[in-house]
Amino acid sequence: MAFLSTSDFSAVRPSFLKAAFGAIGGFFTAVMDANSRQDQVQRLNAMSDQQLADFGVRREDIVRYVFRDCYHL
Repeated sequence: MAFLSTSDFSAVRPSFLKAAFGAIGGFFTAVMDANSRQDQVQRLNAMSDQQLADFGVRREDIVRYVFRDCYHL
């Protein structure tokens, strides 16, 4: 006995793959962005208080300054 299927799964597969690869890409983008921000925080922490003052940032505001576009504090 033969079995014939008329379902077309080709329309489902590309959207699933697109969503899956989009999620993976978003994850790696977030990791790279976090590493970049961490580097910026470390670079600012390594500055002297006078260098930070010249730059216009107080030491206690470094994290707020680095994440100013994400969190409106």
